[in-house]
Amino acid sequence: MVIGDFNKDNILDVVVANPASSNIVVLHGTGNGSFTSQETHSTGFDSTPISIVVGDFNNDNRLDLATVSNETNSITVFLRYVVKSFANPTRYSMGAQSFPIFVAVGDFNNDNQLDIVVAFSNTNSIGILIGYINGTFAAQTTFSTGSDFDPRWIDVADFNNDSLLDIAVVYFNTSNLGIFLGYGNGTFALQKPLSTGYNSMPCSLATGDFNNDGLLDIVVANYRTNNIGIFYGYGNGTVAAQKTISTGDNSSPISIAVGDFNNDSLLDIAVANSGTNNLGIILGYGNGSFAAQIIYSMANSSAPRFVTLGDFNNDSLLDIAVANSESHDVVILFGWSNGNFEKMTAYSMGYGSYPVSLVVGDFNNDNLFDIAVSNSGANTIGILYGHRNGTFEMLKMYSLGNGSRPMSITTGNFNHDIWLDIVIANFNGNSVSVLLGLDNIDAANQTSYSTGSGSHPYSVVVSDFNNDTLLDLMIVNSAHDNIGIRLGYGNGNFDDEIIYPIESNSRPQFAIFYLLLTQTCLVLDI
Repeated sequence: MVIGDFNKDNILDVVVANPASSNIVVLHGTGNGSFTSQETHSTGFDSTPISIVVGDFNNDNRLDLATVSNETNSITVFLRYVVKSFANPTRYSMGAQSFPIFVAVGDFNNDNQLDIVVAFSNTNSIGILIGYINGTFAAQTTFSTGSDFDPRWIDVADFNNDSLLDIAVVYFNTSNLGIFLGYGNGTFALQKPLSTGYNSMPCSLATGDFNNDGLLDIVVANYRTNNIGIFYGYGNGTVAAQKTISTGDNSSPISIAVGDFNNDSLLDIAVANSGTNNLGIILGYGNGSFAAQIIYSMANSSAPRFVTLGDFNNDSLLDIAVANSESHDVVILFGWSNGNFEKMTAYSMGYGSYPVSLVVGDFNNDNLFDIAVSNSGANTIGILYGHRNGTFEMLKMYSLGNGSRPMSITTGNFNHDIWLDIVIANFNGNSVSVLLGLDNIDAANQTSYSTGSGSHPYSVVVSDFNNDTLLDLMIVNSAHDNIGIRLGYGNGNFDDEIIYPIESNSRPQFAIFYLLLTQTCLVLDI
């Protein structure tokens, strides 16, 4: 039995190894001597766990566990993590054959409650769902974008400086940009569409002040003409004619994000180039002009589909996440202070998942960025939970129903609790799904390490045996008359066992260690 605060509620919990049932049980303490709930983790059939120790093996500031399984001649390491739970999705029908393709949030009627705006590809309209304080939404109100316009992307901002939210939309079929100016009561006035160039087929847009005049500008990704277009705002809801920047022959830019990548307090642009399988970085000079595009290649035939930003490794520098639909993964690029990026790490969403959209948020309230992924091929969303060092762990997929084909995903707190919620546009399901965040669930990943056939390990000890500030394991192998040391890597994994024999037929069962200060050496008592 071991004691520790395993769910980080500042109350001691208890973990017990059960040899007869081949599992361990975590009992969550209440602080008054009783326990409210328990977790049960199997150590494997007929494993007979007889010893258990605790330590933070992967340096994530959460206590982990290691057990000795006497009958299966192994030790098992349980790396503990937090699983985010959500209520079952609430689905709001958007109408037959509407094909919702993009979703965004904002308070459109000034009631301090988040509302939802949806772009409908097939019915050439946008829909507003006014939110209630309990996380439910009213029936949609639709606003036409014009015949055969095919709206693809939405951004929400105040384009005419009246402190009311407006909506910008790109139209794929007609190669236009449209702005809906908000009245603050959930209704809008549609401005005259602006051309993004003949047959440009814009796919996405973002906003920012690119020429430092204090007014919002708009940048669009023009899929067919292989460029991005910038519309400089006048501050009254109108914009100047588009100025374009090439993203390269056959690049087919499809997603765009805006941030300061080189710490000069000037906005830069990141663009996912699906045709050339790369990410483009375009650094801004702050006067409306930009440097030449810097290219970061993704895998061959990866087809990057979506780009988003966040500080994933807590160095106060912006990093980039890219959803690659054809390679079925999410790639993280870590930013330097000079606008360069390094160390691309890919996280698979599973074959056939086709990730198409990302949103960044702290879904488990650990003050670290997580990433939610919309997997259109698998009809799921997946959440990558962030660690402090910029790595992520895929913990759970959430189904949205067969044939739903989720596309756009975003987040907000819709019911005024402490948890972020998620909203998704289901293209084939002709619906919008809202997942309200619930309490965290504590869980653990399990890895077994063999101690050798017939070794019958009896106990395990945790310490730093090689003075590298990382926790290691010492296993007492009773039947083999030896102890084994597995050195820890600090990420929850351990090296091969180093064997130290002890007296023949001694049948050791336990070991203790202490530091002999006068000789500065480690002494073991077996």
